[in-house]
Amino acid sequence: MFAKLLPGLVVIAATGALAWALWWSAKVVGIYSPLFALVVTWLPTAWMRILYAVRPILLSEAYYRLRVFERPLYRILMVKVAKRVVASRMWAGVNPRFRDLCRRDGLPLLETQMRHAETSHLLVFLAVLPLVALAFWNGRFSAAGFLLLLNVLLNGYPVMVQRFNRRRLGAALRRLEARPPSGRPSALTTRPGPY
Repeated sequence: MFAKLLPGLVVIAATGALAWALWWSAKVVGIYSPLFALVVTWLPTAWMRILYAVRPILLSEAYYRLRVFERPLYRILMVKVAKRVVASRMWAGVNPRFRDLCRRDGLPLLETQMRHAETSHLLVFLAVLPLVALAFWNGRFSAAGFLLLLNVLLNGYPVMVQRFNRRRLGAALRRLEARPPSGRPSALTTRPGPY
């Protein structure tokens, strides 16, 4: 009985911790401070990782479909630079399963988890935008600019990196589906982890 309740309790505890951290940083340093900007752009993403471990949230399939204009746009925005950071040893330390999933057997599960990561960063990115507008409306232009910059770097670029990578991953998955390994279950039916 307790085992069934544990995931929900973990989410409730994590939600309470997130709410307290946001309240504390807003009260102690103020909602226009650089520290609050860092907390509000990064901490909810960590909370989403916990939530996804219990109940993944995915958007409609139409959203995940890659558009023709994205490739040249990402080239202009230098998304490849952010991609190198994700592929670095530093990121491998943050997400040790990443390199394992990059192997042949892990590609289908990797595609699912990339969607999870993209969705979480997108939702946090959209949630922070009203705070940017509020700071701008109240004349706190430097605070609004800093918050927007952090939001783009910590959430906007990760969304673009995931979509950039899924274009190549999609081609690899189509080749795998054309000749699936014999006697091996499809990873697409495996329940995904948080990332």
